[in-house]
Amino acid sequence: MARQVNAPIETASAALLDAHHRRLAARVVQSVSWASRVPKQDIRGRKRYRKAASARTAVYWVLRELGLSYPAIGRLMRRDHATVIWGVRSFEGALVTEQPWAHEILQGLR
Repeated sequence: MARQVNAPIETASAALLDAHHRRLAARVVQSVSWASRVPKQDIRGRKRYRKAASARTAVYWVLRELGLSYPAIGRLMRRDHATVIWGVRSFEGALVTEQPWAHEILQGLR
């Protein structure tokens, strides 16, 4: 019976957390867009040109560093969680191998 009483509270808490994640993702997309000079709609959209895809992986990586789960990032970016995992690993690989584009985006975020 106590479970039924707490259900609305849990639902409201989840909704607030989801709203917070949406605002956080919007700020990260805006920052990466500015740093990479890629339009926000290209980062959020399905564009596949290198600069947009690279900016998108940077967004995945930043959101992951901020503690969001792969499925949560996938929902926010309208992608499958496996795509997000691949993107995070790709961006980490670019950082490790000193790829200039990855470091340019990070410099722009500071």
